Amino acid sequence: MLVVGVIVGFATGGSLRNFPSIPLRSWWFAVAGIALQFVNPPGALGHVAVAASFALLLVFAVLNIDQPGLLLFAVGVSLNALVVIANGGMPITREAVIRSDQAATLPALEAGAGGAKHHLANEDSVLLILGDVTGVPAPIAAAVSVGDLVLYAGIAWYLAASMRPSARDRQVTSRARNTSSASAVSATTQTPSTTHPPLTDSRTSWD
Repeated sequence: MLVVGVIVGFATGGSLRNFPSIPLRSWWFAVAGIALQFVNPPGALGHVAVAASFALLLVFAVLNIDQPGLLLFAVGVSLNALVVIANGGMPITREAVIRSDQAATLPALEAGAGGAKHHLANEDSVLLILGDVTGVPAPIAAAVSVGDLVLYAGIAWYLAASMRPSARDRQVTSRARNTSSASAVSATTQTPSTTHPPLTDSRTSWD
């Protein structure tokens, strides 16, 4: 999705030189939330870390909800949080693990190595449609949820929009273009004419 966002950004006249032309408020909430996604302590502490991660990401999204793509990001995070809270972790189907070329991880998942973050879906899983049920094969090799797809779409949208010149830069460019046009028009109107009127004989002819 990130690659898609960059491609769309280039296709719509954007450039990486402009990125990020749309500033995000309190971005450190997102950094902290993402960092907690990689923390997987055992027991209740793991559930606290996951809950805190979602809370920080949602706060970040709400603070920037007026920016392109952040509404989708907020919806995606909310969907993931909903299914994780309902199941005590993200349920992942065996089929998604196999389709994503991660079959080697099945024994670890069956043994509970996923901790508070992931576990194999079973008959007790609820809202499974929102779980990691879609397997994306290598080279991506990931099992993703509906929430993942929605929030990735939001990130891609933001990337594409943020590769465009900022509103201030567009105003400066427009002002410079208008000034240049006005100067050209002024120079044209002030250029003295090189065409001289024909000379006439001051004497009056009576013939």
